[in-house]
Amino acid sequence: MTDFFITELTLPGVERMTRAIQAVVESGNMAHIKVQPKKETRSLAQNRLYWRWVGQIAKQTGHSKRDVADYYQSELLEPVITEFNGKATESIRSTKDLSVEDFSEFLQQFQMMAAESGFQLTSFDDLLKAAMGLR
Repeated sequence: MTDFFITELTLPGVERMTRAIQAVVESGNMAHIKVQPKKETRSLAQNRLYWRWVGQIAKQTGHSKRDVADYYQSELLEPVITEFNGKATESIRSTKDLSVEDFSEFLQQFQMMAAESGFQLTSFDDLLKAAMGLR
């Protein structure tokens, strides 16, 4: 399967996409074509904040960052279900493909859940101030 990501509607991009569609049609195979707007995935600032919080909880519990991240992702995100060879397997969903809005919601839920568990997290304001050199 070939994915095309077009950031600007240019003739070379449209021609490349047209050639790929034509090749599928000429091969006699079926094709599924889906056109949708691109969603922006999580921002770097969101990712930095998330891993900072994960690190803070890891320090407070003695667990690894990976263990902390896996725990919260398994609690707050829908699992990925993969079916292969007649068997369904479930795995932890990654945050890397979340949209900015979905990751924002995840961070809010993460912060609430961590607070309910008694963990002390540096607030977003503190992170923003530190990033801007305002401390």
